[in-house]
Amino acid sequence: MVVRTVPSQVAPRLECPRSGGRLKMIALIMQRDVVHRILASLSLHCEPPVIARARAPTLFDDPPPPADYDAA
Repeated sequence: MVVRTVPSQVAPRLECPRSGGRLKMIALIMQRDVVHRILASLSLHCEPPVIARARAPTLFDDPPPPADYDAA
């Protein structure tokens, strides 16, 4: 199992998907190249996702409503 967060935050939620039994963490791999090789061998993404840049705000305000908008 590869954990991409602080292990102490994940530990209480470790549960077997088949039996529902409690799992125990037996190792934590901190070497980036080792993690990369493991993920690549499993055909999983090895690099973090690219974060898209924020969009610029719109340049124009909404047009004013028509004159008879509140007439109803």
